[in-house]
Formats: sequence, structure tokens, C-alpha cells
Amino acid sequence: GTPVEDLGIVPDERHYLTQNDLLKNNVDLINRAASLLAKLPVYTISVNVTAKTATELTFSLTSKNLSRVDVYLDGRPQRSLDVKDGTTEVKLPRSASSTVLELRGFANNQLVASRKTDL
Repeated sequence: GTPVEDLGIVPDERHYLTQNDLLKNNVDLINRAASLLAKLPVYTISVNVTAKTATELTFSLTSKNLSRVDVYLDGRPQRSLDVKDGTTEVKLPRSASSTVLELRGFANNQLVASRKTDL
């Protein structure tokens, strides 16, 4: 309820504008940002639907650096899976009208990756 407009956000890292930034399209800023991002873990989640019928959906999900994936069909929770790096095969009951599969990946109980696919 407290307005935060014009207060800003305290950064974890600060980059001071350089002459190269002014003359060469923020080259130092971009290089600094890239070096910070390169130190962070990479989280991956992908899905491959292998079979679907009016009553069942089968898919494989591939994950990296995730501990849990929550599965949704048309925005409704279906299953929560403990995962490790690699591929996990999943079968779900479904209705013929289901149109969207969504996967939400977590590391340390924090949402870090998401993937939606049309069925």
C-alpha cells in the first residue's frame, strides 16, 4: 500500500557510465551485464508431447538444475513431480477439450522456469 514511485530500487551491482558507453552504444554496460549473467545458474525446462488421446496425455519433460516441476492443464494443477537433470516421462488423464499444457520448474522452492505448449 505504500507508494514507491520515484524511490527506485537499490541495485545489487552498480555500473557507472563510461566514455565507451556514451560513444560505443553501451559496450561496457553490456559486457558487465553479460559477465554478471554468466555467473548465474542456467535453468532449463522443455516438453515433447509424445501421445494424446481424448482421455490421456503422454509427454516427456527435460529439465536442468530443477528440483520440482508442477504440471497444469488449462491452468488447473494436475501433478507435482520431483525431478533431476534429464528426461522424465509423464502420463496424465485429460479431457478432450484440454488445449494448453504448462510446466513450472522450481529450484529451492522458487519458480525459475516455465514452459507452455498448445496441445
